Amino acid sequence: MLNEIATIEIVYVDNRIYLIIGIILCLGIFTLNVIGLACALFGGGLLAYYFLSKKHVISIISSASRSIDFETKGLKTKQIMRFVDQIESAKQLYEIELFSKI
Repeated sequence: MLNEIATIEIVYVDNRIYLIIGIILCLGIFTLNVIGLACALFGGGLLAYYFLSKKHVISIISSASRSIDFETKGLKTKQIMRFVDQIESAKQLYEIELFSKI
């Protein structure tokens, strides 16, 4: 099973559409009218939602290009790196044992 792991990635998952629309709407502040101010406030809300909804995710990708993704909510970066290192070490040990049998 370990030989099926192609890569392990630590990534942030976000919805960039909220960032783009939020920035565009925030430009409405320069119109200096009530509608522009309302758009800027709504855009600010979208920007806040974008930054608050970002997720830290570990993605384990198999050699068949299938992935298992899970959030690392509540885990420290040191714990995440240790987890990834343990999987990589186990994979290397498996490969060494596999080649030593040949």
